[in-house]
Amino acid sequence: MVDQQFGPITTIEAALQIVKPNSTIYLAEGIYTISVPITIPGLIFDRKDHESKVYIVGNDGPVINIVLNKGEFAIFKKIIFIHSGVNINHRFIENAANEPKYCMKPSKQCIAEFQINPHCDCIFFIHSGGLILQSCQVTLKPLPKNMKSKVCAIYSMPNTLLNLNNCEFIGNETNHDSAVICI
Repeated sequence: MVDQQFGPITTIEAALQIVKPNSTIYLAEGIYTISVPITIPGLIFDRKDHESKVYIVGNDGPVINIVLNKGEFAIFKKIIFIHSGVNINHRFIENAANEPKYCMKPSKQCIAEFQINPHCDCIFFIHSGGLILQSCQVTLKPLPKNMKSKVCAIYSMPNTLLNLNNCEFIGNETNHDSAVICI
């Protein structure tokens, strides 16, 4: 179990160093700021107390990289994921009048406007394997206004699997930056 205040394991990163495949990592209530790869198959991330709120926050690049073999999954249950954009201020547009027009519906042109690479800003980047989200909230709402690049909630590369069950996605109202892109 990860507990930032009272546990012998205080970070998700530390838990990932000792956990075995097909284990559950229980998270105590709190805000966890991370940017980690998930390379161990069958991990389940769940709240320790089902009444508590667990936030996983990222500031720059992918918050969580899924790098598993075909048929392997990582599972997250009832967690709130946030990309805050705190460390991507250098992408601000200086003059709001030059703010780019953002597309409101899926299209090849819209997808082409996202900068898709392994280090791009997103909450999840599924390189290989699969991701299951159960009753999670995924939000890009705190992103700064007038950014030069778009931010996507989830990128799922070819031959990966994504399963969303009862999840809520909240975008940034200014940049219209909420998307799930499966390539």
